[in-house]
Amino acid sequence: LLTVTIKGIRDELAYQNAYNTTSLNFIDPDEMDNELRLRWLFNQGKEEILTSLEPFGYYKAKVSSSLAYQGGKWVAIYNVTPGEAIPLTKVNINLSGAGNDNWLLKRIAERTEIKEGDALQHEAYEETKSKLLENALERGYFDAEYTQHEIIVDLDRYRSSVNLNLDTGERYRIRDVKFTTDYFDEEFLHRFAQFKQISPRIDPRAYSDSKMERIQSYLNSTTYFDAVVVSRTVDHDTHEVDLEYDLKRRKQRTFMGGVGYSTDIGAKIMGAMNWHYINKYGHMLSTDLLLAQKKRDGEIRYTVPGKEPWRDFYHFYTKYAFEDTSNKDYTTFVIGAALERKRFQYTYGYALDYQHDRFRSLNGDKQRVNLIIPSIYGEWRTLSTLRFDRAGFKVDGMLRGSMFLGDVDFIQARLRGIYHLPINDRNRLILRGEIGHTFIKSEDLEKLPPSLRFYAGGDNSVRGYKYDGIGEYGYNGDVVGGKKLMVLSTELEHKLSDDFAVAGFVDAGDAFNHGKPNLKFGAGAGIRWYSPIGSVRFDIAHGFNKEFGETYRLHLTISADF
Repeated sequence: LLTVTIKGIRDELAYQNAYNTTSLNFIDPDEMDNELRLRWLFNQGKEEILTSLEPFGYYKAKVSSSLAYQGGKWVAIYNVTPGEAIPLTKVNINLSGAGNDNWLLKRIAERTEIKEGDALQHEAYEETKSKLLENALERGYFDAEYTQHEIIVDLDRYRSSVNLNLDTGERYRIRDVKFTTDYFDEEFLHRFAQFKQISPRIDPRAYSDSKMERIQSYLNSTTYFDAVVVSRTVDHDTHEVDLEYDLKRRKQRTFMGGVGYSTDIGAKIMGAMNWHYINKYGHMLSTDLLLAQKKRDGEIRYTVPGKEPWRDFYHFYTKYAFEDTSNKDYTTFVIGAALERKRFQYTYGYALDYQHDRFRSLNGDKQRVNLIIPSIYGEWRTLSTLRFDRAGFKVDGMLRGSMFLGDVDFIQARLRGIYHLPINDRNRLILRGEIGHTFIKSEDLEKLPPSLRFYAGGDNSVRGYKYDGIGEYGYNGDVVGGKKLMVLSTELEHKLSDDFAVAGFVDAGDAFNHGKPNLKFGAGAGIRWYSPIGSVRFDIAHGFNKEFGETYRLHLTISADF
């Protein structure tokens, strides 16, 4: 048996290096009985420890040692006095070649971890050396090499210096971008490979790994491809690079369907078809359909990618909506167009709609209204998962109106948001809110279609009240909504397992025409099932406002895709 002890080294990394370098720690068990071999390795250990300390700046370390056979085993002890780490008195890091004014390379050289006055650290030197060269290669300086790279140690004056000189050579340019495809138009695909002049000092076609990967990311972000594989060919004679993207297009069409039930609108059937590309220019077509007992919605949308086809889109659409509930009786037809842009976590757009409504007015008369409605809308989203340990939010807003362009003049704004706040691994707080305001003359209010009025109440609004059951009253006691809206909700969820959770909540809201909101409160508890085919929410809630129904209500939302 053998024990090896190394004492006196306080630097943990230096200690680990000394331990791993000492051969005696790794002697073959078959050699334990060979005392001559054992003592040779023991003596060798002194030099190994001294050498292992040099990368950490300890060039004047001293080691005393002892080896004895005690209690049936060998005991080796090394007592180390590291001494003072050698100081770094001079650091010379220079760039030459075309990259001598590259801002990133200059920043790496200036912010290096090897600094004058610090102790010499070989690891920091190697990291700086590697980082500088790697970043040069990533930015297209494929001929970059060190013309000087050295550590100078002066033991007599006990000081050290570092010299690094990187000659970057020329920066390579992107000569050509090729796409391997059996379908899409070449000119359309080249819109994903745009090289914009950001600065007059920087060639827009200067190569960098990030440019190559950015084009790949743009292609992957579309609905066109299942896989995008990129390769490059470097021409050292001309200092140019060719990029090639191998595109595997996805299935052209996907169909989705589902059945469900909601206490608000009853049993429902949902269907959708997405035509991810209908021609070689990347145009898209989608249809959505909802058939419920009390509500029917449909939409056909044709999308044309814009100049930057991964984030700019032109939408042309037609929509149909029908609802026949105790509070609403209307049919709406919309035809319109929109320009939509996506920027990181943001989406915003501009739309222009023609809308035709047939509905029962506030006084019970049947009306027809034609409107031209321009609008702007936007969304900011960080919420991308239902995981309990992830915080995130989604905020969306809309401003629309019809001034001198239809049968009713109005301006309407709406803002809503939801925030998931994890408390711990099993609990989270969900905060939800919505506000809206319609600017309209009082005498025109009865001409405002139900599709443009605000309502509160129901599964996704104020639970404890029926669907759209909160608002102003009409001619026969029906709720007809309002021109203003406020909804607030606080919910606490507790996870029982990966698929199940329980929740307690308090909701409040009102849809009203004048003054301040008279909030109607509801509270309750529920069960959540996050199933592989959809989500199920079952809530029992009590509304506390007698006028709009002081009672218990069940709120059940089921969606199942197949």
